[in-house]
Amino acid sequence: MNNIEKAPEVFDFSGASENKRSKKKRKIRWIARGLIAALILIIVAAFFNVAEITEYTIVSDKIDEGFKIALITDLHCTSYGKEQQRLISSIKAGKPDIILLGGDIFHHHGERESGNILIAEAVKIAPVYFVPGNHEEANPEYLQILEEAEANGAIVLNNQIAEIEINGNPVILAGGNRDVFSMWYNAPEDFAERDDYKIALNHFPDMYTSIMGFGFDMMLSGHAHGGQVRIPLLFPQGLYTPGQGKFPKYTGGLYEFSGEYDNADFKLIVSRGLSKRHSGQFRVFNRPELVFVTVTSSVLRV
Repeated sequence: MNNIEKAPEVFDFSGASENKRSKKKRKIRWIARGLIAALILIIVAAFFNVAEITEYTIVSDKIDEGFKIALITDLHCTSYGKEQQRLISSIKAGKPDIILLGGDIFHHHGERESGNILIAEAVKIAPVYFVPGNHEEANPEYLQILEEAEANGAIVLNNQIAEIEINGNPVILAGGNRDVFSMWYNAPEDFAERDDYKIALNHFPDMYTSIMGFGFDMMLSGHAHGGQVRIPLLFPQGLYTPGQGKFPKYTGGLYEFSGEYDNADFKLIVSRGLSKRHSGQFRVFNRPELVFVTVTSSVLRV
């Protein structure tokens, strides 16, 4: 019997390996697309500058009937639609009892029409009080800015104190700048003993220690522009702001202090402001905001 040798079988692996390479390439392409999409979303989120509404509620035993404050800061004459209608509509929808303009509504140069329109329209909604900021003070026409604000119906508090009533609640409203002692000289003699709810409207949040020491219940502020550039989780308050320097603490939000400077319960609220960019700098992870503060009673009523 003849031994017949079989030829060895030859397997062609080229198709399988080509298929593997093709799958790997597709996987890499999908990963690359996912990374590009994620990067685009991060960039959009970082520079998304549509203004948002932020609301806070403050509880106090000094209050009988609650009231609502609209806080507007750092507009820098930014336009929100024709005759500021988008901004005015948002303010009106919030139904505030009082509107507080916390400085830098105007810029240190350029047109003032946007700011004046805001004031003229806002007074139709609720009483308006205006405190100048550093940009108004730096404007060569500073006194004219204050005159125009008053002519449009705002009450200017330039290191002054107003004794007012909001929804039946006696309120002391003080407005000033860095020269808080000038404001303090205008305080009523019995300021410390008064049980009125005491609000300080001051453009500069870093002045809170002085304001707290005078016995105010709450300070409303702006100036910091939210720290301009925020990095979520790492630097949520921003990288830098004038007056506080690098890695600031108070650039936007509600900050509560208890038992400091003999003040049992002090609140600092800082608005991130409404300008979309400032001195050529874009906001990063830091949307402009309109702030509403509701001050309500801690006493339950039947």
